[in-house]
Amino acid sequence: MAVKWATAAYRLVVYPAIYVHQQYWRRKVGLDRMLERRSPLTNVLTGVVLGVAVYFILLPLRSYPVDKTAWQLADDFNSMIQTMHVDPTVELPVVALMRIKQEVGAKVLVANDAAAIRSQRARVQVLKDAGSGQSTA
Repeated sequence: MAVKWATAAYRLVVYPAIYVHQQYWRRKVGLDRMLERRSPLTNVLTGVVLGVAVYFILLPLRSYPVDKTAWQLADDFNSMIQTMHVDPTVELPVVALMRIKQEVGAKVLVANDAAAIRSQRARVQVLKDAGSGQSTA
């Protein structure tokens, strides 16, 4: 006799899910009763300790604005230090990184200023051409 799909789904999916949920529920109720017997200050301190632990455990896995993990950012930092020919034994790596960021930022600002000047000159030229076209007409 063939097992119907609903029976198979119940045996393979629904029943194990109910069993796991029941075990979870029993553990949760036991934990709740234990926490009710303890003082509120102890509960708060336990929650803070567990929260801080989870935060620091998950921190390296956190995605940054550049969508990289902490390990990938550290690798990029080391490659940037090598590219800029900075010796970390002579200069503190953090200070070297700040100096590198300042140099890169200055170059970006100069490039932005040059682009703004070009666009303003182009706009002035357009206005001159438009003004000279009206005066000759």
